[in-house]
Amino acid sequence: VVLLSDGNENLGDALAEARRTAALGIAIDVRPLRLPPRGEVLAERLTVPAETRRGDTFEPRLTIRSDTTTTARLRLLQGNVQVAQMTTPVAPGKSVVALPPVTIHDEGFHHFVVVVEPQADADLRNNRALGFTLVRGRQRVLYVEGDQGQERYLRAALAGSGLELTTVGPAGLPTALPGLVPYDCLILSNVSAVDLSETQLVMIRSAVRDLGMGLVMIGGDQSFGVGGYYQTPVEEALPVDMDVRKLRHLPNVGVAVVIDKSGSMAMTEGGLEKIQLANEAAIALVSLLDPSDQVAVIPTDSEAKPATGPTMMPVAQKQMVVDMIARIRAGGGGIYCYNGLKRAAELLHSASTALKHIILFADAADSEQQERCRELVASLSRRKVTTSVVALGRASDSDVKFLKDIARLGQGRFYLTHQASRLPRIFTREAILASRSQVVEKRFTPRLLTDLEVLKGIAQLPALRGYVATTAKPTAEVGLVTADRHQDPILASWHYGLGRSVAFTSDCKARWAVDWLGWPGYARFWSQVVRWTIRRARRGQFESRVVSGYGSDPDEVEADGPARGEARLLIDAVDEQGRFVNGLRFHGSAVAPDGSGLELDLRQRGPGRYEATFPTHQVGTYLVNVASGEGATQGSQTIGTSLAWPPEYGATRSNEALLQRLAETANGAVLHDPREVFVPKGPPARATRDIWTWLLAFAVALFPLDVAVRRV
Repeated sequence: VVLLSDGNENLGDALAEARRTAALGIAIDVRPLRLPPRGEVLAERLTVPAETRRGDTFEPRLTIRSDTTTTARLRLLQGNVQVAQMTTPVAPGKSVVALPPVTIHDEGFHHFVVVVEPQADADLRNNRALGFTLVRGRQRVLYVEGDQGQERYLRAALAGSGLELTTVGPAGLPTALPGLVPYDCLILSNVSAVDLSETQLVMIRSAVRDLGMGLVMIGGDQSFGVGGYYQTPVEEALPVDMDVRKLRHLPNVGVAVVIDKSGSMAMTEGGLEKIQLANEAAIALVSLLDPSDQVAVIPTDSEAKPATGPTMMPVAQKQMVVDMIARIRAGGGGIYCYNGLKRAAELLHSASTALKHIILFADAADSEQQERCRELVASLSRRKVTTSVVALGRASDSDVKFLKDIARLGQGRFYLTHQASRLPRIFTREAILASRSQVVEKRFTPRLLTDLEVLKGIAQLPALRGYVATTAKPTAEVGLVTADRHQDPILASWHYGLGRSVAFTSDCKARWAVDWLGWPGYARFWSQVVRWTIRRARRGQFESRVVSGYGSDPDEVEADGPARGEARLLIDAVDEQGRFVNGLRFHGSAVAPDGSGLELDLRQRGPGRYEATFPTHQVGTYLVNVASGEGATQGSQTIGTSLAWPPEYGATRSNEALLQRLAETANGAVLHDPREVFVPKGPPARATRDIWTWLLAFAVALFPLDVAVRRV
């Protein structure tokens, strides 16, 4: 093997691979590719305190690496606002520059960016450095209310709790994990999953599981299963499941799904064709239906041919149905709506189910054959066949009004989304609503089942007028249930990862909880619920920090420091007398910029010192939560590191030392003359191969000839 490289390793472990290669008797020669000096200046690291207090002043420090002499202008931004600017000389090598002092007056998560603008520079892509600091004060709660104007009840109940409450609508929910870091609890009250992106759903799960944030979900006709949370990351974080049909004797339902398979569905989103995302949505719908239900899936362009056969398919044959749906591919032209709706009506006419429902999924800008569709769905509605519409596009698209009319005349619901990735949540919500299995509206008094901490001091409860049916997970603690034979959970709680979550399946407003609004215990109940979930505020007697090897010059990395593409979590634990505390057990987790979580293996490496290493291959902010539940060190801390550019942008010269070690490890040589690359080395390679099969075949072929010769 001949390796031509500059030696700047970004991923993997080349030395480990060289040892495996040597064990197989294969040598590795290396030919160094030397990077010439380019006049490069890069921003390697911005250092700011992980946490500080409101009103404190600190001095950000920027580490600059350069292979030339120049001057540079430095601009410091807090969020999107420039707060400081300065000019500094830059010398070859590494230097640390103290930036102008910064004072933070507001609590919360503060993001900093330094932009380096040298007079001369070869690569401008590595001229930014990121950092963040967290300013904690009172415990903060983010309250997201799905019913505009209805937030006043819960807001008034929590006013005297000592919590700092921020109230927003679904559009105000942060879109990235750092936006949730300042909050100790998130309340989702009647917020539909359809209004949230997949990134936000993953973000909420990560904030609870990996960062210890509390989560409270409150019911309503847009929450839990009817809100589309079935099989989502948020459902994983909650103490209840959304699927309840298997526990109830409910009317069976027939669902016919008309899927747009026109040419536009071949376009990709997130690496998948839109038709594939539509197929996944239909499969998710089937997974939620009961075996006694029936389903048909009708991919439609100019023709409407059922993928699931000429009749309604029983969901009992689930795998067969799933396989049929998975084979649907995009066709051409637009979707002929009338053909699709007419075929769905014909299939449902022969269905033997008590409830019948059509879901029309169509392009909001290319829905053809609109004539007669309104009359058809109105006629179906009179025969108790409902129709909902899922439109892919934007409000300004040409066919939105037509599709809204279809949903209105069909006594169904209308959904408009420009993200095909949201289709599974919409389809599963429709399956639940069509089966009428989850929203229960009746007057009842919840029964106290368990004396939980969250219900301490509460013995009598007023009546409620409705709830969303769910199923408690096996390890959940259920405090309130319905008094009927189903004993559906009304209040359930559990621990999830580092955090806690609560599900209250009724609402907190004037629809279902109208009798609670004048109840003297209303404020106490909600204060206790929120305070039980809230992130543990005690820091503990340990200090933690993250050291990144990202962007470091390979010749300057400490022998025991993190490698490029890695970060190291360092914890120092001491008691009140300043003595090192040994033998502790810490729980650490890291969340990458894409929301994926990673459990950290924290081990003691010295007196009071605990360490763990994790990969940092993505650009963005990595958040790390450290928790300990032992003695004086009990508490948790959230820290992290930010990466502004990919590691390969940090290479300013060749790493010939690594190439030399690779050659030595694999019994090779360092090649200095390019012509040596093609010079054969070592003994000729030999290998054995079985040829008896060829000889046997040859003998069989000769056998008839041999017989013929002997007979002659």
